[in-house]
Amino acid sequence: MSIAIGDQVDVFWHKDNIINDTIQSWLTDKFNQVVTENLLYKILSVIQPEIGINRGTIGGLIILFIKKIKSRKQLLIKIFENTKYDFYIRNIALMYYLSETNNEEAINWLQQQLALINNEQLPLNLSIPIYYEFKEEFLLYLQIISEQGGIYLF
Repeated sequence: MSIAIGDQVDVFWHKDNIINDTIQSWLTDKFNQVVTENLLYKILSVIQPEIGINRGTIGGLIILFIKKIKSRKQLLIKIFENTKYDFYIRNIALMYYLSETNNEEAINWLQQQLALINNEQLPLNLSIPIYYEFKEEFLLYLQIISEQGGIYLF
């Protein structure tokens, strides 16, 4: 499916294996109709921590595949926010979400999260979750965005 609807550059494309645009569009539309937070979490769960999302890995295929999901930003942030999910997968979802967000918005979001963690800002709504376990990641992503102009996955 990833190769059928994603933009897979590591496949040697030739006239005998090119996927028709109509079929690719149909598959993408059908997938977008059924993809949910839970399904995307299961897809992300295939990524192995010791291998990651490098080019040429299943993680690399999945990252390209996710680009075709219309509601990916909303689904990725939901995965990050769900504390029942595995930390590693939540972190991948967060990283991907930040890579899809403009730098100013990403920096503001990260700074707000850090302010909540550091008790510098009282939440207006006391039910706002505070992600203490992600403090190091928030600091790292803030540094990467500030120094490198964004988070680039591919």
